[in-house]
Amino acid sequence: MVGLLKFFFLFLPLAVNAGTVELIVNAPFNTEEKEELYLTGNIPGHCQWQVKCLKLEKIFDKTFRKVLELKDHNEFDFKITRGSWETEAASSSGRIYPNRTIKLKEDYTKLVLNIANWSDKKAHGVTGKLITVKNFLPSPLKEKKTLWIWLPPSYDSSKKTYPVLYMHDGQNVFDPKTSGFGNEWSVDEVMTALIKEKKIKEAIVVAIQSGSNRNGEYTYNRQGHLYADFLIKTLKPYIDSNYRTKTDRKNTYLMGSSMGALISFTILYKHSEVFSKAGAISLPPFAHDDTLFKWLKKQNLPKNPVQFYIDHGTHGQDGSYLEHVHRLLRVLEKKGLPKKSIKYEVAPYADHTELDWARRVEKPLLYLLSI
Repeated sequence: MVGLLKFFFLFLPLAVNAGTVELIVNAPFNTEEKEELYLTGNIPGHCQWQVKCLKLEKIFDKTFRKVLELKDHNEFDFKITRGSWETEAASSSGRIYPNRTIKLKEDYTKLVLNIANWSDKKAHGVTGKLITVKNFLPSPLKEKKTLWIWLPPSYDSSKKTYPVLYMHDGQNVFDPKTSGFGNEWSVDEVMTALIKEKKIKEAIVVAIQSGSNRNGEYTYNRQGHLYADFLIKTLKPYIDSNYRTKTDRKNTYLMGSSMGALISFTILYKHSEVFSKAGAISLPPFAHDDTLFKWLKKQNLPKNPVQFYIDHGTHGQDGSYLEHVHRLLRVLEKKGLPKKSIKYEVAPYADHTELDWARRVEKPLLYLLSI
């Protein structure tokens, strides 16, 4: 109950004084649990550019907060560090961010800041063995796709077979160089760490490029049923025949974000004879005029036991998702889907970006691939 009260009160507006600034900092996925974050800059009434000027309060996993009261000033420049000039906030490539500026808007200003990486950490890129397959023709779809196939650490040194996780928007999964937004999910880095810590099973990850008709392919009653046929009848047989996989439904999973979450959810619901679990990150059940709700009305319950991981953030685009996801949960309960089939999470201060998904991708991976 204490935890729930803390969550609730953090989202209430602060009592407004002259020049109140609330800074929320979302640290990158590679921030260690015990690491501390600091705010420094030419902050009025505080230490000037001292590297450990103001310590931020950790309020959630990888989310930090600082509230300042400013008088007689309406802006300041700042940086975020982990306590030294060698550990500054940086881009995915490790390039140090230039000074940022906070400008007061009336009496109260709130800024939510996403950090991609740290200047002392390895640049984001490919970790482990990644195979790229270009010009894969996904019959019955007409547009050729690129596949990125990540092999687990023991693959080349063993004869074991492995579960398979199929991910959508594959260009954003492993490498910022292929991402359309310059940031990645960092699935390869997080998988490698979780496997090393013996927290998840080793698995093959197959990331599928989204096409020019992404919204259509990721909506089941548009071209989504054709995309499902491609996964089941073309892609899965290709992967199973070319790699050492566990081919049964209990070892075959789906995951995606946004519209990729929508198609992950619907394919598992419809094809539980092939898949057993799905991760639906930042799920928008209201998309395309409530198409998911309309589709569910015509569907029976899955034929086999299924498990869904569903989440969303509370900031930016994700900030409007809560009521729609709660509506979906009520619909599923009314249809008779067991409550134990769903794990639902809310990610405080998370928006709708690759950095937000990278920061929490550990959670769905633990759910899907738990030992």
